[in-house]
Amino acid sequence: MRPFSGGTGSRLFPCFQFQGMPNLLSQNGLTWRVYSDATKGENVHNVTDALSPIRNDASLWANVVPLSQFSTDAATGNLPNVSWVISAYRQHAPKSACAGLNQWTSYLYSLMSGPSWSSSAAVIF
Repeated sequence: MRPFSGGTGSRLFPCFQFQGMPNLLSQNGLTWRVYSDATKGENVHNVTDALSPIRNDASLWANVVPLSQFSTDAATGNLPNVSWVISAYRQHAPKSACAGLNQWTSYLYSLMSGPSWSSSAAVIF
């Protein structure tokens, strides 16, 4: 999807009408957040912006938060049950793999330094 601001939706239509994993997590009492920088082109990988049952539900959309919040949440033990982190840096050509690696290293360090580390699983792809 395209970057958004001011609570407006994506300019790409149609949005998908099916539920995604965030819907299922919420329905089963599990917390979740998507950490994303909506001002960057990498937000194109934010699938929650394409799923109408999330994008058009204010209570669910409130779980899409600024990317900058991840390190604080991880360090303070304020992470939800499931987190998606959408990097502000692409790691494939022509972008710098080093910038992406450095960013992911800082995210993992925040997680490792926080109180949730012993019960966390990190999957990076």
